[in-house]
Amino acid sequence: PRSPIPAPMASRALIMLALASTARAFVAPAARAGVRGFRSSSVSMIAEGDKLPMDATLMVLADGKPTDVSLTDVFAGKKVVMFAVPGAFTKTCDAAHAPPYVAKADEFKAKGVDSVICVTVNDPFVVSRWAETLDPEGKVDWYSDGGAAFVKALDLSFETGNFGGTRFKRLSMIVDDGVVSKLNVEDGGAFTEVSAAETALGQL
Repeated sequence: PRSPIPAPMASRALIMLALASTARAFVAPAARAGVRGFRSSSVSMIAEGDKLPMDATLMVLADGKPTDVSLTDVFAGKKVVMFAVPGAFTKTCDAAHAPPYVAKADEFKAKGVDSVICVTVNDPFVVSRWAETLDPEGKVDWYSDGGAAFVKALDLSFETGNFGGTRFKRLSMIVDDGVVSKLNVEDGGAFTEVSAAETALGQL
């Protein structure tokens, strides 16, 4: 006959099983809901149906000072069209990608969009000056992800080396109350109809 498991060992095994069960119960609901943790150590590319990391922050220039803006303020309870570019003032971003979003901002809003926003990995002084040149009427909201924390949390970055380090892949997305409903990602900094304003407008 088998020897019985000593009582201390049996108790320890039961405790370990209970802890494992508790951990699974704690993690599983968040995973099922598609909630994305900003400080998660395991990052995979955000996908349609996922919720943005609402504890993240972006930055703007307010009264001449860099100021944090929470993603909750930007996205909660709103339909938002977001486009991201590799860099302010860079040729394709400045001449081809961003201007149609400014030109079509009223068309987006006529389709129920609360705001059109641009995000780029540049400091807020650069982003603010770029916005002044492209969008003097303020039809689009322009945000800085200066430290690249937001783009890394989404796993939508690519590396440009000495040119500028970590940058956003060129993309657009439609976000409903913080949840990504449409995601259009280019190959690095390439620009095609994938992330164009016309494509996002047709997805509404």
